[in-house]
Amino acid sequence: MYYKPKVNSNSLLTCRLTDKALKEIPILGALNFQTASVFRKIDQVRYICIGGLDNGERFLLLNLLTKTYEQLISPPMPLSYGNAIYNEGILYVLGSLIIESSGQEKPAPPLSYNLTNRQWSELSSMPLNLTLFGSYLQGNDIYALGGYLNYPENPSHFKSMLIFNTNEASWRRSYIETPIFQGLPACCVIDSDQIIIIGGHDPCDNIGDVESRSTYIYNNSTFESCTSLPVTGQLRFIESPVYHNGQVFIYSEDDILFIYNLSKKEWSYLDCELSIQNSNNVEPDMYQTLRTYLYRYIPADCEIVEYNLTFSTQRTTQPSSFKYTFEYTGMCLLEDGKLMFAGGVSEDSGPTNRTWTFNPKVGSSNNTADLPHKQFGLRMVVVNSLVYAIAGNSMANDKYANWCQKYLPGHDIWSPLPSMEYSVFLPGVSVLGNKLYAFAGKGEQDMYFLVQALNLYEEKWEVMEFEYPCSVYGLCSANVGQKILCFGGKDPQNCDVPDCYLFDGEDFHNQDNLPDDIDEDSTMFCDPAVVSMGTVYAVCTAGIVFSYSNNKWAIIRRDNK
Repeated sequence: MYYKPKVNSNSLLTCRLTDKALKEIPILGALNFQTASVFRKIDQVRYICIGGLDNGERFLLLNLLTKTYEQLISPPMPLSYGNAIYNEGILYVLGSLIIESSGQEKPAPPLSYNLTNRQWSELSSMPLNLTLFGSYLQGNDIYALGGYLNYPENPSHFKSMLIFNTNEASWRRSYIETPIFQGLPACCVIDSDQIIIIGGHDPCDNIGDVESRSTYIYNNSTFESCTSLPVTGQLRFIESPVYHNGQVFIYSEDDILFIYNLSKKEWSYLDCELSIQNSNNVEPDMYQTLRTYLYRYIPADCEIVEYNLTFSTQRTTQPSSFKYTFEYTGMCLLEDGKLMFAGGVSEDSGPTNRTWTFNPKVGSSNNTADLPHKQFGLRMVVVNSLVYAIAGNSMANDKYANWCQKYLPGHDIWSPLPSMEYSVFLPGVSVLGNKLYAFAGKGEQDMYFLVQALNLYEEKWEVMEFEYPCSVYGLCSANVGQKILCFGGKDPQNCDVPDCYLFDGEDFHNQDNLPDDIDEDSTMFCDPAVVSMGTVYAVCTAGIVFSYSNNKWAIIRRDNK
């Protein structure tokens, strides 16, 4: 997701990069986003907002899951404009102005904010009196280019670059000449040899620059001029661009989303307000999203079965392009339509830490970063593009020992999460609000009833006061609107459990049970359910495809595999 605050409102504009779906999300509380604030997305959950013309001392941390915010310690001086770089727990605020009550502007010193101890610091002095520059991060170096010298008394264009090394906390000058003669150019790193630099302007109009339409690709030695921005709206950018799948996205200050296609070398744009109005201003809801496919992993045959929910047909990968035959491998459906797999266990080698993705459309797979520990039985869910993989087991000394972690796709790394309060095997897992719930699961006798929850913002587990209505493991769960449907599983004696409940965050409400004309072992679920236009689809380990709608279950396909 790509975010931008809507100035003079309490809302964030968001774009789902996979399909360019736009929506507007209000943030709870008495909040009004200001002109000239500095914005930066830190990770999939946190987003910061600093300063602005009306209140340069404001510093907010937004929670994108709960749509709330908290007030942090104000910067040492009121800030307006500029840009922010985030690296290894430190936020660098650069190129800003101090605008005094008299209206007089002067450059602000470069600052850093430690998100761990929540303290501000001034960086070492820059070798030049430079402000309103653009910046980007490569490795441990922050590059500053564009902007103005001696602003605002005797301003002139800065025609080279300064580099700040975050390890040494020192500046040095690069003598590479740049064609960037504007303030606040927007920069985005595409890869190690490509940086795109877009536009630029003088926000206070002290130097007389017009809004730049220029676009450049910099390869660390030369600048290539690219197609100019379209002439539409104000070409002023307050949010850093993002790169996704061969395209660069950037919001303008007046809510135009510009999109640059790198292969076609051309710009296009979307008017956010008009696009949202045309979609009836309804926030896309996973519950009402059209899903076409349901997937089942059969490790013994090393293949994926793909069920087409529209035409009630199925096909297999046959042969699979990956040859992993682990049992109890975690699986989830990513936002781009690929499947991700993690962990598993085999009789010969035991648990594994391998992970990989699989594109069912072309039958190709790619290895991804290894899990922090060898484990199996993972339950996986996707939240704001992050993959949460919990309840992984290693069966050390015949006891369950769970591992939890999250995957950052953009960086191909796994980040450890705290272990669950109680180790369980194959719980049902779904997200409601800002909590990831783990329902029941196999463990000690009294653990089959437990409901445990991970606070996604604080990343802390808690055991809920309420319990799951029956003792079960291997159940399935799926989000239906603002509730979670839980169904199926096995009891401690490995008997089928057809029970079904709707969880509203506090209570479990009885629903119709799974159909009773099914074979043994037809209530065990290892693969994730999908929800399409309000209907839940799930496939059990015996290959029966169930559907649930309006409190009624149906069997839509039986698979003999």
